Amino acid sequence: MKYRETSKFPKSIGLTGLYAIIACCLIIIGAIAWFAVAKTKTDTKISENKSGTNKNSSYSSYNKNDDTTPNPFPDTEITGQETQDVPYEDETESEAEGTAPKQTFIMPVKGVVVKDHNDSALQYSATYSDMRLHLGIDIECEKNTQISAVASGTVTDVTDNALLGKTITIDHGNGITAKYCGMGNVEVKSGQTVNTGDALGTIGTVPSECADNTHLHFEVLKDGITVSPLQALGFQ
Repeated sequence: MKYRETSKFPKSIGLTGLYAIIACCLIIIGAIAWFAVAKTKTDTKISENKSGTNKNSSYSSYNKNDDTTPNPFPDTEITGQETQDVPYEDETESEAEGTAPKQTFIMPVKGVVVKDHNDSALQYSATYSDMRLHLGIDIECEKNTQISAVASGTVTDVTDNALLGKTITIDHGNGITAKYCGMGNVEVKSGQTVNTGDALGTIGTVPSECADNTHLHFEVLKDGITVSPLQALGFQ
């Protein structure tokens, strides 16, 4: 019996063509596999880079001086200085080293200032009938009027001066020293601490200004230099 010769491929292709087709298929399959592996590695690397960027985005944006990026720490100034490089400062010590609070003063006695301070221009003296400097202010008031401390301080001296009469000197701090001159009765002593408004004594007489009406001669020194009492105490 004769069998018909059959083949899955046309005779014109032959074995050589068949091998060529198989080789091409293998090459295509290998190329597809290579591209798939390469793409997987690339996607993984990109994902890792994005993750790292997100973790440090707050800092990298400021390192680039990007003013449009909001500050993630609004209460912290970006200076480029690391935290451990910032010196520790004790707030208590800073406050202690700061300037002392401003002293508030009052007038030593109620009355009218009849003669102002002047350490450069001469003023007429009714007692001596001549012109001379006037280093304080004269506050006119009745005899025996109470005199008060213009601020808290320490009495450094109580004297009886031939020109200014009984004089109380008080250190009021911050370089301010006051002289209360022409006292009658003195109610404090040297070394005593006084508070603002405390009674120091009463009005008496200023020998070098006895021709004038009864008054308190009041002088102020700032760091040892005679200055205008009204300006130094903040009344002008």
